[in-house]
Amino acid sequence: MTAADDTIAIRLLVTGASGFLGWRLTRQLERRFMVTGACRSTPVQFAKADTVQFDLRNRSSCRDIIRRVSPTHVIHAGAMTLTGECERHPELAREVNVDGARHLLNACECLPTPPFFLYVSTDLVFNGLKGNYSEEDPPDPVMTYGKTKLAAENLVRHYHGEWAIVRSALIYGPPGAPHPCFLDWMLEGIRKNEGALFTDEFRTPVFVDDLCTLLETIWIRRTTGLYHAGGIQRMSRYEFGLLAADVFGLSDANVRGCQSGCAALSSPRPPDVSLNIAKARRELGYSPRSCRAGLIAIFRQCH
Repeated sequence: MTAADDTIAIRLLVTGASGFLGWRLTRQLERRFMVTGACRSTPVQFAKADTVQFDLRNRSSCRDIIRRVSPTHVIHAGAMTLTGECERHPELAREVNVDGARHLLNACECLPTPPFFLYVSTDLVFNGLKGNYSEEDPPDPVMTYGKTKLAAENLVRHYHGEWAIVRSALIYGPPGAPHPCFLDWMLEGIRKNEGALFTDEFRTPVFVDDLCTLLETIWIRRTTGLYHAGGIQRMSRYEFGLLAADVFGLSDANVRGCQSGCAALSSPRPPDVSLNIAKARRELGYSPRSCRAGLIAIFRQCH
């Protein structure tokens, strides 16, 4: 079989295609592969990829979309991701994030050849008391969102086909997706001198294009197992805000910091969920750019 034949034979289904990651991933993959982007309600169009609407909460909807597309690979990036909404509506979060994953996995197992299933999880499966988490560290989520994502991870581990799980850190990238990322809100707040950024919560922000490249490497190679996908720097949102202000030519006087304890939060938040990416570097050649390099790339795309 030639490389061209391989490309034709691949049928990718990307869930969450109207979300920040799913939209960017679908746009990257549609240039070379047969891709279907699936989303629930937000209208979305792509240059080449087909789009379908479905509801993760509905077993029949998931079964129908899997039968219709008959994918060779599924990248499950769809989720209820806003942590505050998950805390306010925990049952809905479970229906979307846990039951939705179960419905997709069960539907995939009904195909003659179950597709490779790549699940996008989160650094928020950890309690944040340690930091620099590797794949061997035991998860212990403190937030509803992290709890539902970990429950879905456990479902994926029992899938009857080949699977991989990628725990992503905080994702940032250029504007354009139907749903913005935290960088859009951060820059708007800095421009208006509104809001404050936490100084005592640490993550390893990852540029969306670097994450998409890693996901593509995994599904093309059909690499199985668990991988962490963060950036190369452990940063607080306040530190990231100062860096963004510098790159985008905004006043750092507008970047105000505060401790999370001073905010009215709906639940406890993990203080340090920074990820150790040594495994992905070693086994997959993962090489994410620095936060400054990522922000410069975004600035150049916007100007």
